[in-house]
Amino acid sequence: MQLQAQMIFQDPYASLNPCFRVTEIIAEAPAVHGIIEANDKADYVAELMQKIGLDASLSKRFPHQFSGGQRARIGIARALAVKPEF
Repeated sequence: MQLQAQMIFQDPYASLNPCFRVTEIIAEAPAVHGIIEANDKADYVAELMQKIGLDASLSKRFPHQFSGGQRARIGIARALAVKPEF
């Protein structure tokens, strides 16, 4: 399943749930849409984090532990996670 488009929000801090770790933020939508299995989350997130220029070891952190630019990248990874067409 491929979704048509994904939104990247202007304010990444406000759009990232502060209670979730980065792994959960990025992997939530692909898991819900059946793109990945539950046991594949860590590898999938690590691959996306490498694509956006963040080290995969940071995936266990919470959004407040990142700079604004890093949070923006996390928002981009979340949008790319469902493999949008646009």
